[in-house]
Amino acid sequence: MKQSILILTAFPPNNKTAGQNYTKNLIIQLSNKYHIDFINFQYKNHKQYDFKSSRVRFLKEIPLDDTMKLLNVTKLPFVHPFFSCRFSLKTLKWIRQIANKYQILYFDFSQIFVYATMIKHQNKVLMCHDIIGQKYSRKTNHFISKLNQHFVQLSEKLVLKQANSRIFCLNEKDSNLINTHYGLKSHTVDLILENHVKNCVIDKLNNSYCLFGSWNRPENLESLIWVLKNLYDKIPPNYYITVIGGGLNNELIDNKKYDRVKFTGFLVNPYPIIASSKALLAPLFNGAGVKVKVIESLACGTPVIGTDVALEGITFKHHLFMRANSIEDFSRSIQRVRDISLDEKRALKKLFLAQYPKKQFSDDPFIK
Repeated sequence: MKQSILILTAFPPNNKTAGQNYTKNLIIQLSNKYHIDFINFQYKNHKQYDFKSSRVRFLKEIPLDDTMKLLNVTKLPFVHPFFSCRFSLKTLKWIRQIANKYQILYFDFSQIFVYATMIKHQNKVLMCHDIIGQKYSRKTNHFISKLNQHFVQLSEKLVLKQANSRIFCLNEKDSNLINTHYGLKSHTVDLILENHVKNCVIDKLNNSYCLFGSWNRPENLESLIWVLKNLYDKIPPNYYITVIGGGLNNELIDNKKYDRVKFTGFLVNPYPIIASSKALLAPLFNGAGVKVKVIESLACGTPVIGTDVALEGITFKHHLFMRANSIEDFSRSIQRVRDISLDEKRALKKLFLAQYPKKQFSDDPFIK
């Protein structure tokens, strides 16, 4: 049995964002069988989750500010800054010194995959939360953006190939992208649905449509502004919009123009609010990877109205899982669910949870 795992992660494991929350839940899950040591990079206003387990040990937080990022980038000029801004020779040397104490080295988030290319170990794992080449391909078509996109894709291909590691993704779509664009095999695992999501009780319905996300991420903020600009007036009278999540500036929150918008800020447990909403609005036009907020909303029995980008990688089919790519599409779907019943939401929740796959990293033969 492989008894110890070292996790190097680009961000502190916690519940602040979907990716960090997956890492937190994975550490908890793995600690039932293995001893876990983890190292993370500093991220402003984010602290590590307190695991309170003798099987989980926090080793070190690596400092990271803008000056350090610039210095790190100069050390690997042939790799795009997205992949090199966390590269530290001191950190690399330290991990090399301790690597052989562990049966598995787990590299979490693409931002730190470059370390795996320079560390020799027989059992290395890369966890791709997103395919970065796809993320950059959705930016503007300006000539400079296209050059930048090409540099990103070349760098991603390089680090994935040179790492000589077992690659994991969180959906089949991303696995197919890695195979198609980079000629590499990868393995798919599913998100870890927490009990307070799966067991969330649907006992009331509010006249509310919700948005959920970390609003300091540009693609999320762009979607919120799009809703306020294009859909605010489409919301039926006596209905309102609930915006869940932290990272918003006060200027937007205090805007009196949107008196039917409620801002909750960051919530440790947002799921009762999501479960009581008519639908989740997800007009995402940029970004990559599977959208955890969409999966969690369906697990709460809440219909989802989202763009192609928001719904990609999710194979669930249902008339309350609604694709919308224009103002008119969203408006029709908003009206469609305004009178949804508790029984319809409960049925949606039951069906989604019954169909959602449960293939976990902790069950993969690689770590048995």
